[in-house]
Amino acid sequence: MGGVTLTVVRDNTNAIVSWPYPSTWFGLEFSTNLSTTKWRPAAETSVSDSGRWAITAPVSLPSRFFRLKNHLQHFGFWAGSVAAGGSIIEQRGFVNFTMGAGPGPSADQAVALEMKLMFFAPDFTDPHVQDQLDAIRPYATNMLAFFTMDEPDCVAGGNNARLDQLLASIESQISQLKLSFPDVPAMMTVGCAFWSYNNFRIPRGIDFIAIESYGSSGDPGTTRTEWMSKLRLLKSYMNSSQR
Repeated sequence: MGGVTLTVVRDNTNAIVSWPYPSTWFGLEFSTNLSTTKWRPAAETSVSDSGRWAITAPVSLPSRFFRLKNHLQHFGFWAGSVAAGGSIIEQRGFVNFTMGAGPGPSADQAVALEMKLMFFAPDFTDPHVQDQLDAIRPYATNMLAFFTMDEPDCVAGGNNARLDQLLASIESQISQLKLSFPDVPAMMTVGCAFWSYNNFRIPRGIDFIAIESYGSSGDPGTTRTEWMSKLRLLKSYMNSSQR
């Protein structure tokens, strides 16, 4: 990842540390000793009118060291390789979770490598759903999330009524999951023009939301710009606990 340049300005009263917006995936932390691991969040961070994140601190405080802490916590791949074991061997050392590996040898291998698991949510219309739940239960403490539904905004095809059905289905699914796995988060993805629906909402109980943005061209810069635009639109639907 590219570096983010900090700017420091001071007067007789305050020092202002700022960096370019939209560095929204970073938080400013401080420590009085570089050798310590006890970095603490810097207070009163805000967005300035000039398009920069900034923090103002009295110059009378003891000398401090600042750093930008990236909020990215989890990185993983779809385990869709032709390699044996659902590509766990390929992922080893590069990721901290794997997605799509169900209960069994592949999941066991991932756990042994200290990777978190993302399972597809069980099919609660299956008369044998209890067998699915029982198979998942031993992995609950190693799970990152349940994947509830892929791109309901795309599946709905622009139909508001169909979208409402899909979102309600996700909510029903989550309520049933919480009965057996109260501590495992739930996630979903969006991939189309979700903002164009007048009834789009984030289903109750969703913890993580992924934006799948394939880009209108092969240009990485264009893809990034489009993804950031969709992210800003999605944030208007999110509550403070969702990521």
